[in-house]
Amino acid sequence: MPRIILLTTSALMLAGTNAQAQEPSAQEPSDSEVLEEITVTGSRLARTGYDTPVPISVIGENEIDESGFSNIYDVLKYSPSLGIGLGSSNGNFSADAGASFANLRGLGTSRTLVLVDGRRRVSGSSESSAVDLSTIPAAMIDRVETITGGASAVYGADAVTGVVNIILKKDFDGVEVRVDAGQSTDGSGGERVAAELLVGSPFDGGKGSFTAGFSHSQEDPLMGFQREFSELPIFAFTNPDNTGPNDGIFDQIHYDDNRFPNTHYGGTFRVGGVHYTVDPGLREVRNGSPLLFGFLASDGGDGFDGAEFSQLRMEQETRSTLLNVNYSLNDKVRLFLESGFTNTVVVDRSQPSFDFALPLLRENPLLPADVQALMDAEGVTDLAIGRTNVDLGIVVNDRERNSWTVVTGLEGDLPNGWSWTASYQQGQYTSSERKSNSRVNSRFLNAIDVVSDPLSGEPVCRDVAARAAGCVPLSILGRDQATPEARAYINVTAQRSLENKQEVYSAIFNGPGFSLPAGPSQFAAGVEHRTEELSFSDDPLGQSGDLFFLSAGVPNIDADFDVTEAFFEALVPLLSDKAAAQDLSVEAAVRYSDYDTIGDTTAWKVGLNWQINDSARFRLIRSDSVRAPNLIELFGPGVGALLIFPDPCDLSVIDNGSPTREANCLALGMPDGYEDTTLSTYPVVTSGNPGLTEETSESWTAGIVFTPAFADRLSVSVDYWNIDIEDAVSTIDASQILNRCVDSASINNPFCPLVTRDPTLFEVTQIDVRNINVGSLTASGIDIQAEYSLDIGNGKLGFRLLATYLNDNEEQIDVSDPSSLNINVGEVQNPEWRGTLTTRYDTGALGVSLAARYVGNAKVDVQLSDEGLDRNDVSSRLYLDLTAAYDFTDRLQVSGGINNLTQQDPPKVVGADLLNPIFIGANGHYENLGRYLHLAAKYKF
Repeated sequence: MPRIILLTTSALMLAGTNAQAQEPSAQEPSDSEVLEEITVTGSRLARTGYDTPVPISVIGENEIDESGFSNIYDVLKYSPSLGIGLGSSNGNFSADAGASFANLRGLGTSRTLVLVDGRRRVSGSSESSAVDLSTIPAAMIDRVETITGGASAVYGADAVTGVVNIILKKDFDGVEVRVDAGQSTDGSGGERVAAELLVGSPFDGGKGSFTAGFSHSQEDPLMGFQREFSELPIFAFTNPDNTGPNDGIFDQIHYDDNRFPNTHYGGTFRVGGVHYTVDPGLREVRNGSPLLFGFLASDGGDGFDGAEFSQLRMEQETRSTLLNVNYSLNDKVRLFLESGFTNTVVVDRSQPSFDFALPLLRENPLLPADVQALMDAEGVTDLAIGRTNVDLGIVVNDRERNSWTVVTGLEGDLPNGWSWTASYQQGQYTSSERKSNSRVNSRFLNAIDVVSDPLSGEPVCRDVAARAAGCVPLSILGRDQATPEARAYINVTAQRSLENKQEVYSAIFNGPGFSLPAGPSQFAAGVEHRTEELSFSDDPLGQSGDLFFLSAGVPNIDADFDVTEAFFEALVPLLSDKAAAQDLSVEAAVRYSDYDTIGDTTAWKVGLNWQINDSARFRLIRSDSVRAPNLIELFGPGVGALLIFPDPCDLSVIDNGSPTREANCLALGMPDGYEDTTLSTYPVVTSGNPGLTEETSESWTAGIVFTPAFADRLSVSVDYWNIDIEDAVSTIDASQILNRCVDSASINNPFCPLVTRDPTLFEVTQIDVRNINVGSLTASGIDIQAEYSLDIGNGKLGFRLLATYLNDNEEQIDVSDPSSLNINVGEVQNPEWRGTLTTRYDTGALGVSLAARYVGNAKVDVQLSDEGLDRNDVSSRLYLDLTAAYDFTDRLQVSGGINNLTQQDPPKVVGADLLNPIFIGANGHYENLGRYLHLAAKYKF
């Protein structure tokens, strides 16, 4: 008997394809087919997939195999319902670099709950409760189910925007080996290889079975200079030609080949109004045109080139194992054991340390002779040196992550069709970070403060104690000045460690209840107790604040919380076999949670499933979800960093903000005509907030499914969804905090208290970006899915459309202040339209598929005026992915393909309030690998 899981129409209509649509067929199965009642994602009730009112999308084994990716995140991220999460292409400089997190509806990875076989997993993040998708080996994945919309009543916190449920393979019999590799046609960078092994067998006369998977994957780094679209750094700066609002001139414009001339690799300084460098001898700096902010940055010319150090994809190696064991103790009780372990090593490269104003005295014997002569001629006794310290080495973050989970339990059958499951789960995630070439600031300052030894005449460090500690003199004028001995003295390998732990006790019961004329009701109930723990340990030098790139010390942290929960779910049929109601049923769920951090919360949902006739079905879900703040959001230590962006009160940009900006700057005590002397470099501290409260959300999903009788292989579904989150836990970008402080109606707003200025010099001394409960976070849109297939020749041609229209995505920081509204819909991170049309033809042993992925028109910032930014408009992209698979025998399958067939480049823009070389291709919906070839072979012994 064939095993049929009616979660998608493709299960009935596109047999043999990769079809992974959302909607099941409404037609009844034939007599030869048996429907297996399973627990579908979004519910604890056992039923066939077409009975659920919640939209479910599925990605199956074939689609994963033929994608060319070894990380399931890279497959999922193309779904129109998923926003930008975290992956290899956008984890640069993140504390979670190398991890992969899903982000349903673009409302944050913390609001998407990832399950494995319906169970939680330990967090794989140092910043949230998100589960690392890369810890699940693709060889063990049978399918991935995704529901969108609040599911807290069923699964608890973190399911505000939906659930991604990874279903693992079970009851596998045999040995299967799979190898695959990928290579861009653009040349080097981003190469991938992977090998997977799957073994399984029954034992003890069929009473038990085991399935085990092993995988090893490796991806090479992709650097910015390895792709034409990113070989030149791009910045958005104030337009020096701007004369004011409504003048028809862009306020901000992009500059290609942007350089920082005052941090030249050979060192720079000013004498007599002339900007000099030593490269290789004394000469004037070649500034680009125009020169921006005096001498901070320019278009072309000399200076720091961010593309030399920017990273589009990280180097990563992952090893994973999973084991699934089931054993029948008797006819009624079964024992199960699931365990998994993943080791990931990520290499994240970033730029060297840099300085704007290092002190250099005339008495320093390492001064080049021509510089000495210039200083003497100009009567100068000291210099302020700007420099990028390439000779001290780039900063390399080696992160090793280990994650393991063990689940054991019993499940069984009770009289009258009821079943039960009792389980214990324990998981742990550890991250060890080694940051090589971390500059010890005090040692560096000692090394550049050089004098002549009064006895030998040799250059030595001025500080006697530093000399005794091994200080090696260092020249900061000229390239390649640091000797191995100097680097060994100045640099250390800083180390940090993080540990997340999770423990879950669970008991669940489900089965039929009372009978009604329309059929039997169903119920599920259960209790869970969960404990989460977090431990963080920083490098002692990092805690002291003496390391570059770690400007503020991070204290060690040990925090935990526990929650006890009880839930109840019911499905009640109301009508059956009526003229306008072949089937009408309602379902409801409620969950009560008691946290030791925020107290008790309640979440609920109500759903309606109305099969009108053979051709139409209506569904509706209304839910109230709750998300408790995670440990980092509550207790995260203050993490310091240095960020660069203009002071909005500076004379050069004060006219580029709101009409109230100038008045608010004056109200803060700023002098009229203030000019920033800090080169727009600000200390930023990000921290947790123990005073946070829970988020609450209301969500609606209403849709209709068409399976018209005149086209028995056609299925179309349209669903409207709306999510409204109140008291959302969020942080605000430091640049937004600084700007909104003075662009609001007055300085009495939530932003100004987060900005600290020197009372005398008025410069910004700190920006606090702690987690806060913001006013609201809302999103809404329409999901469209359609499938159709027809027989052509000896094969079957199938079409599948998945599309999402994003109607709304915005954040209101302060409900009483209209100026605190952030509109995100229509921006490059949240385009209004995204969709994928897949066309597949299967004939015999051959299957060929062409996927057309569309990313709609967007803007960098939808709230900018028409003259706000010159490259504010981003054109749409259409990516074509061609794949093919051929079964040479029942045991051997070969597949391959070309992703981004037409080699579409990402847009060359950055945000209007950023001064960092961030390419959209490294941080968005756009491809950055170029045209990519992949080939795989799978053999079953």
